[in-house]
Amino acid sequence: MASKCQPVVVATAIQPVAVAVNATHVYWTEAYGGVDRAPLSGGSTTYLGGMSGASGIALDAGQVYWDFGSVQAMALAAGP
Repeated sequence: MASKCQPVVVATAIQPVAVAVNATHVYWTEAYGGVDRAPLSGGSTTYLGGMSGASGIALDAGQVYWDFGSVQAMALAAGP
């Protein structure tokens, strides 16, 4: 019998809107809370910024971008 893939909870979110992933973290926007990230291996969630209503999200090698009526960006290494 073939084994089945089992989901793993990396982080919890109240109302995620969009998700992006790189080699180390998962990033997401919250309908009521801006942009967050968590390590793919699990662990603490880090609030990166933004405001309620942030929607689409994208990554490149050095930045995370999200839409809040205009495209906003922050360095991937940023955060508290």
